Amino acid sequence: MNKTLVILAFTLMIFGCGNSQPNIEITYEYQTTFGYTYPSINVKAISDTITIKQVIINRGNCGGTIISALPKLLKFGESISVIANGDCDVKQVDVLTDDGDWSVTF
Repeated sequence: MNKTLVILAFTLMIFGCGNSQPNIEITYEYQTTFGYTYPSINVKAISDTITIKQVIINRGNCGGTIISALPKLLKFGESISVIANGDCDVKQVDVLTDDGDWSVTF
């Protein structure tokens, strides 16, 4: 009985770990349009498919405009952009996906 419980516990730990490598690439840069400078965050799929559920900037303390509606299914190489408020100093971006949540600090 104890041996069965140990095997079950190890099995649950392995399946509970999930994917440790992100399936997305998160970058940001400052862009200027008509003299107005703003941060632009780019989320790119680096797996065959992934669904982006939500993009959170600075733990929700920085508003942003997502160019396409979420959730968004991305295929390999496709991306979405999020335009942050111009007065926002981007320090952290959290991306919630169907394959786990990923966080990047800048």
